[in-house]
Amino acid sequence: MIGAHPHVLQPMVWNKNADQLIAYSLGNFVSGQRPRYRDGGAMLWVELQKVSRQGIAVTSIKKAQYELEWVQKWNDDFKMFPLRYFDGDTTLIKAKSMREALALFSYDSRALLDKHNVNIEEKQTTKIDTMVYSIKLNEFEVDSLILESPILKFYGLERFNNENNESQWYAGRFYDYELARKALEDIYAKTIFRRSRIVRRVELEELE
Repeated sequence: MIGAHPHVLQPMVWNKNADQLIAYSLGNFVSGQRPRYRDGGAMLWVELQKVSRQGIAVTSIKKAQYELEWVQKWNDDFKMFPLRYFDGDTTLIKAKSMREALALFSYDSRALLDKHNVNIEEKQTTKIDTMVYSIKLNEFEVDSLILESPILKFYGLERFNNENNESQWYAGRFYDYELARKALEDIYAKTIFRRSRIVRRVELEELE
């Protein structure tokens, strides 16, 4: 059972013997509420299993985990940030007050759930999600113009085909937003690709 309405996170309990799970409140997934404790929430991951017992299929809970998420509100724009992407890298969150709010939400939420959750821990993966920034070049440009550009060669080029089998070029891989921004300024100044823009990409790196 998943509860709602309090607008703040509340504990989650998995009674394994009774095969029952209760999340009393997952907080706010997307909300303009800014007070402490109300500017984010959690996502609940439940893995089910079906086992045949004496010819009868029985479905039960195999695993339950949670993942925190925080909402940034800027004027009328809302952005949801899964904390596993932004705990250690908040370069996309420009305002110092917002970075502090995310850090406070992270601290408060983990302090509550680590202490009061029963059999439900924060989601961990066998891979590290790494945020990477690239420069997406103008669409439908001639490949030769891209390949002959010294600046684009310097930053490195990658080409992918979209769902219509059309080529899309990306320049560079940057693990810091400010470096990507400076590269974009360089590309604006020294190439014809004035409609290029920074995009985010997520890469998965295997843990050793």
